[in-house]
Amino acid sequence: DRTHPLTRDLQSLSLPFAAPLHISSAPSGAVWRVLARSSPHSWVRSAWEKGYVHGISPLEPVTPGPTDPPGPYDLAAVSEGPFGPGAKSGGRLLVVGTSGFARAGLPVGESGPAFLLNAVDWMLQEEDLIAIRTKDVSERPLRELPPAGKAFLRWTCVLLPPALVVALGLLRRRARRAADAARAARYA
Repeated sequence: DRTHPLTRDLQSLSLPFAAPLHISSAPSGAVWRVLARSSPHSWVRSAWEKGYVHGISPLEPVTPGPTDPPGPYDLAAVSEGPFGPGAKSGGRLLVVGTSGFARAGLPVGESGPAFLLNAVDWMLQEEDLIAIRTKDVSERPLRELPPAGKAFLRWTCVLLPPALVVALGLLRRRARRAADAARAARYA
């Protein structure tokens, strides 16, 4: 949902190993709003629902099985409004199908931590802080170098550090010889 303050300024959002949300109904006065959905190319591993756990290796291709239902699935949702009978003021609730977006060990890019900070600010009802922070969050891929540029960069990295060490050694040797010559001339 590109209009909600939590996700408005994020270019992308990675939710690794997420469990789908099944939103039934909200309490009277509260409204559920889906923030993130999986792609139509996603699926749910039905064996996990039956209690069988499969290891996932990042080096092996993962394909859906014949009984795995295809997506898209709701992965993150928010609810706003009064929760419970007799509630006089409204509340805010965020439900995400994974905590992987906030974990340092998973490669989720800049969007995961930004989403987490946006969630904290949104729940504290500080939407102004969200607008300040997420202006910088965007994907910044490196541009591809031509083969000649790659070769130049490679040889510069290989040859420049040893050349600098040799040049500094020669300068130090020259300075020491000049100092030795000046000392010899002074005391001779």
